Amino acid sequence: MFSIQDKIKPWQGEQKKTGDIVYQRIVKHLDAILLSAYQTLDPSTTFVPKEVLATEHKKFDHISHGAFTPEYFAAQAKIIADVSRNADFVDYLTAGYAPYSAGLVSALVKETKWSGKQRDVLIRSLMNSVFSEASVVMFYYFDLLNKAAEDERSKAEAERARVAEEDARVIEILGDALSALANGDLSYQIREDIPAKSEPIRRNFNEALSRLQAAMGRVSASTSSIRAGTLEITSASDDLSRRSEQQAASLEETAAALNEITATVQSTAESAKHAREIVSTTKDEAEHSGAIMRQAEDAMSAIQASSQQISQIIGVIDEIAFQTNLLALNAGVEAARAGDAGKGFAVVAQEVRELAQRSAEAAKQIKGLISASEQQVGQGVNLVAQTGSALSRIVSRVAEINTIVADIDASSREQSTGIREINTAINQMDQFTQQNAAKVEETAAAGHHLSQEAEQLARLVSEFRVSSESAPRGRRDNISHFRNIA
Repeated sequence: MFSIQDKIKPWQGEQKKTGDIVYQRIVKHLDAILLSAYQTLDPSTTFVPKEVLATEHKKFDHISHGAFTPEYFAAQAKIIADVSRNADFVDYLTAGYAPYSAGLVSALVKETKWSGKQRDVLIRSLMNSVFSEASVVMFYYFDLLNKAAEDERSKAEAERARVAEEDARVIEILGDALSALANGDLSYQIREDIPAKSEPIRRNFNEALSRLQAAMGRVSASTSSIRAGTLEITSASDDLSRRSEQQAASLEETAAALNEITATVQSTAESAKHAREIVSTTKDEAEHSGAIMRQAEDAMSAIQASSQQISQIIGVIDEIAFQTNLLALNAGVEAARAGDAGKGFAVVAQEVRELAQRSAEAAKQIKGLISASEQQVGQGVNLVAQTGSALSRIVSRVAEINTIVADIDASSREQSTGIREINTAINQMDQFTQQNAAKVEETAAAGHHLSQEAEQLARLVSEFRVSSESAPRGRRDNISHFRNIA
């Protein structure tokens, strides 16, 4: 970058003399010009400090005479450094330096009574001084800006380098943490000191890993429980499957036996129905036989009565025979008394007597036969009566048997109906049991599959170390560690 001292050179000769004229005409107005410029910057300003006035007078002496010496440049550099710390450069130029320059021109115009070429030379000399100073001001101001920018750049570069170094360290730490996580170590914690801006990352990572470790521990315990539960379910399903198969087989045999029982009971019901019909017919026939027996009993009673009447008639005949015999005896006695005259009569009387005797003997025989017949008829009546009583009892028993057989028939029909319903229910139970056996077999297969999945889950979970006591040493150690935890 060029130096302002190489661009702005000290004045010599006539140029310096013209500048001295400008100085002499303006210097007496310089205090008022400075006060006006400062009031433009700050309206509350009432005076300009003496040291400031001294500095400004010295500076005006330099620029109006073109004394652009190292002393001047050093003073300007200091002034611009002070201004840059206290005021904005644009405000300094527009609100301060512009009124100051205008005041200088106005003072020169007031002090220059003549017109023409000489006035233009003086104004040009003043403008040369003003713009030279403005160039110096701008140079030092921009130099300050460049230095400030360079400082800022250097600071930014240093900050970027520091941030990059911190970021690299944070990335390295996170890389180690992620590597441990990738290796299944859930107990890893970031314990190194890291920059404050990355502290949330470390805190969140440690908290996330702690939560993941706790969750994986719970998953590990749950996996163990699931594995134990699936083993129990598998064992229970196998046992249930075997029992279901046995039950299905037993139920199938029961259904077959019940079918045979159903057929037997149905046959028994039909036999009971046939027996009921036979008993009913027998009851009717017994009742009919009873009626006939009652008629026979009545007939025997009538015969007994007739025998008694015949016996009475025989008794009458026997008495008639006795009387006839007696009469014949009397007639013989009378014929004997009559002598020969009564011989024929005596013969007749003898014949009559013999006839009466034969009649008496016949009547006696008939009476004996009738007595025997009467006894036999009495016995027959008694037997018929007994037979009637027996038939009555038989009819009563047959009626009871008929009732019992009717009840047996009704019960057999109800039993047949109930057994058919039971048979239907058993057949349905057989079908359902077969279906349940199939479902149980599917459940057992699902249990085996779930057990395999639980074992696989256990193997996957075992790849994570949830304890800080020991680092994982491969798949086998991981599984052992998992099992120890479980």
